[in-house]
Amino acid sequence: MIIYNFRRPNSAIRYIVPADYYHANPDARIAERKEKLFQAVERRKVYWEKKLTLNEDKPSYF
Repeated sequence: MIIYNFRRPNSAIRYIVPADYYHANPDARIAERKEKLFQAVERRKVYWEKKLTLNEDKPSYF
């Protein structure tokens, strides 16, 4: 029960662990999660932009 309530995010409560949702401030946790997801998307964009520009110099064999 400890893993479920304190470590496992639950999709029904916006992927927050139940302990944080019911005993903490869920709005702050949701905002924090949205910010982390936004940063991850931005990092992926930068990664793929760099990777694509590096591959433009190489010939395509397909």
